[in-house]
Amino acid sequence: MHLFYAPDITEKENYRLSDKESHHIIHVLRSMLGDTLFLTDGKGNIFETELTEITKKYGVVKILSHKKSPSKNYKIHITIAPPKTGDRLDFLLEKLTELGADQITPLETQNSERRKFNREKEEHTLIAAIKQSGNPFLPVLNDMTEFHKFITSTKNSTSEKYICYCKGDNKVMLAKLYKPQNDVIICIGPEGDFTGEEIKFALENNFIPASLGDQIMRTETAGIISAGIINTINQLAS
Repeated sequence: MHLFYAPDITEKENYRLSDKESHHIIHVLRSMLGDTLFLTDGKGNIFETELTEITKKYGVVKILSHKKSPSKNYKIHITIAPPKTGDRLDFLLEKLTELGADQITPLETQNSERRKFNREKEEHTLIAAIKQSGNPFLPVLNDMTEFHKFITSTKNSTSEKYICYCKGDNKVMLAKLYKPQNDVIICIGPEGDFTGEEIKFALENNFIPASLGDQIMRTETAGIISAGIINTINQLAS
């Protein structure tokens, strides 16, 4: 099922599609009057609609039915130092969306390769990902946050908190540490890794050191695998 994005859609009988979605539906996909279209607001709601009006600039649909997709009983928050190149960043955001990340926070660390982050631009990557994957939940994408500020902000969080890094050999696998059905925050560093001072600060603020395996991974690979581990554990436990 291909989804189209309609953040302001309600259960009113008719809905005017955005200019962008109208162009895609009418001029790219060549949809015709009477065609069935599925729209999501990114909050888990899916609307089955019928295309009832086509103009040069926009389309109008009639809402036929509405259903609410069940939400997970756990939340995944991935906090990660974004990779340097745009294609790798887009790939990371796309896959985290497909894997059901609920919140994504880009981190600015001492060894960060990327220190600027255009949240508004990157939100389009998330929207494209929910449309392509059929996942009707759009993750919350936060502004880039300095590492120490983020760690401090989690002080009163009830989530399980993990920091994944390369240094040291005394880390336990994330898959062994995480308890199913619990909210989780996973902190992933840049390709140059977290500094010793950053790791110490996180541990002092109740983050648990965790391993994703023996392999050396790119930043985006580590972020994707960590979200996949949490999803797999919860699905096996359900």
